Amino acid sequence: MKTEFGITKGFSEFDYLGSVERGSYYRNIIRIMYTALEKKEYLFSHEIAEKMGSLYDNYDEEICNKDLEFLFKKGNIVKYKNDYSQIKSLEELKKKKYRYQLTERGRIVEEFIVNKLNKVNSLSTTLDPNLLTRFKNELKGILEFDGEESEFYSKWNNIIYAFNLLRENYKGYLIELNSFEYEKMMEEDKFLLKKARLREYLEDFIKVLLDESQEIKTIIITLEKTKKVEEVLNIAINREFKKIELTSEIEYSHVKENYLNQYKRLKSWFLSIDGEPSEVDMLNKATINIIQKITKMAKMFLDKKKVSYSRKDSYLRVAELFLKTYEIDKVKEISSVIFGDFNLKHLKAEYPQQIEVLKIEDSQNVTMQMKPIKERKKERISYRIKDKTKEKLESILMEEKKKRDEVKNLERYIYNDILILSDLPVVTSDVKSTIINLIKTGLTKIYEDKKISLKDNKLYYEYGRARYNVFLFKLFRPEDDEERTILKTFDGNYDTPNFRIEFIREEED
Repeated sequence: MKTEFGITKGFSEFDYLGSVERGSYYRNIIRIMYTALEKKEYLFSHEIAEKMGSLYDNYDEEICNKDLEFLFKKGNIVKYKNDYSQIKSLEELKKKKYRYQLTERGRIVEEFIVNKLNKVNSLSTTLDPNLLTRFKNELKGILEFDGEESEFYSKWNNIIYAFNLLRENYKGYLIELNSFEYEKMMEEDKFLLKKARLREYLEDFIKVLLDESQEIKTIIITLEKTKKVEEVLNIAINREFKKIELTSEIEYSHVKENYLNQYKRLKSWFLSIDGEPSEVDMLNKATINIIQKITKMAKMFLDKKKVSYSRKDSYLRVAELFLKTYEIDKVKEISSVIFGDFNLKHLKAEYPQQIEVLKIEDSQNVTMQMKPIKERKKERISYRIKDKTKEKLESILMEEKKKRDEVKNLERYIYNDILILSDLPVVTSDVKSTIINLIKTGLTKIYEDKKISLKDNKLYYEYGRARYNVFLFKLFRPEDDEERTILKTFDGNYDTPNFRIEFIREEED
């Protein structure tokens, strides 16, 4: 099958990644080959088995050969018969029967996993504030440049490269900002470490962002007013199209759309489009929010540190106090003061809706009115059966309307009380469902003594009378199994035998 995006064909080279039982073995074999084949031309099975044996117990060359055969069939590796003239023994022949290499597709898949997939959402250790400055200089350079087309094309690619670096750095920064979890940040070391890192980000990256973003906005507006952007984009699109056209088939409109989308992303990063805030504005708001969170958490941490104490030391002091007290009644009195009364009472109340609070003093107060036991009366709970008469009536009316619609829609295709599937035009999904239900109902009736009828010079197996909705009918299935038709609908096609349905009017019975 072919679509506007090309041929939709599966890639068996990815199958090993989804294997449940042997997936880890296959991945390690591919990784061993990918690493080793950077230094040498090919590997033998015994070399791969030796390295796998250091990772898994009871992994021998026989198992390795089975795994290699699977990967060979899936197209991840290729095997060549070795030159037997140099082999001197049967043992050596078993070990060096085949030479193994990664196929080009197999190498590309592993290269993608190593260099791209493993780095998705990974944070850089620091944010580079020079990325904005570099991007601004690249953008400013094209405003003042007036050279050959090839140089324009090169400069535009430099601009997009600088912008993509900036976006990746920015994504990592936002992930860092949104990784705050209050409960996990109350330990002193972790909190101070996170606070120090965010302070570094705020002081370096955000300062440059605020200083440079306004100048970048001015450059973009100037480029559009002087139509320099349109000129550069046309040059870049034409050169890119000519470059790709040499090696593959591609439409000019696709290249143009890609470049226009690149510029739109670049522009929306600094300028507001269609009333939507720019990425720079959103970044500023996110920074303000994180500063407020840092301030609240720092204050909370300091307050906690002031009142913190060691529970272990407290228990030791209580134990010493008990050892110095020799009267049991005195010990009981001290225990009641320290540990309290364990005859707990559970209080029920309508508590206010909970909101996020960083400090207990900030939570809302709850007022409870206590009553004597005599005044507490249990309210009688009356259970009433809910009246669903209205819902039932509506359900019946909807069902009747559905049946009327089925009859009305199908009647348009019935001629002389006969409906043949091959004569139908393209029908709606509702009509298709009604026809399928008629066929299902008709097929539940047995043949009438294996009766075969002749209709319009065609032989049919005749089924007994059946009823569906208000329809009384007989179903006829072609005697020839090859006589089939396509029931065409707006939501897809349905391959089925060319059934014939004859409807029986009630007054004829």
